[in-house]
Amino acid sequence: MKLDYITRPSFYSLDQCQSIAEKLAMEKEIGLNDAPAGRTIKTAQVDLVAWKNAQEYLGELEDAVALVNQQMFGFEIYKMSPFECVNFNQYHDSEQGEYSWHKDSIKNELYDYKLTVIANISTESYQGGHFELFLNKPLHIKEFDEPGCVIVIPSYTQHRVTPVTNGVRKTVSFWIRGPAFR
Repeated sequence: MKLDYITRPSFYSLDQCQSIAEKLAMEKEIGLNDAPAGRTIKTAQVDLVAWKNAQEYLGELEDAVALVNQQMFGFEIYKMSPFECVNFNQYHDSEQGEYSWHKDSIKNELYDYKLTVIANISTESYQGGHFELFLNKPLHIKEFDEPGCVIVIPSYTQHRVTPVTNGVRKTVSFWIRGPAFR
């Protein structure tokens, strides 16, 4: 592995961010709930959307992540299944929306989450809600504060979202699976 993370500033335009947020809000799966990482604080509105309903407008991102993985991370990965979900996350200042330190994982002997993919699709300004990685110490990924930015990290990397103090922070996140780590 060559990098701890990679960002793509301006992957999406503001218009694309707005369109993605609107489509995700319309496509949410009723009756499905988010399962935050164990022993964490997550105060966010999370709507799940089946990949089969999101692929039309997020498929280009999946393709870009596959290329980034090939060039930078080198994990053996699978394509997204139509039945996997993406998370549409909204962190509101009224709840001091946050997600404490965690890593993304799944309890499964056949596969593991290899990459975490997050896009900032906020179109209104907000304060707080910083995305941080723990790489020997907390590291604020400042470029991710900008709408349209995408970040890709190995899923085993500790990360968090600090409390939103003003406005609403909107992101879409999904996980790329691959064969179980050995």
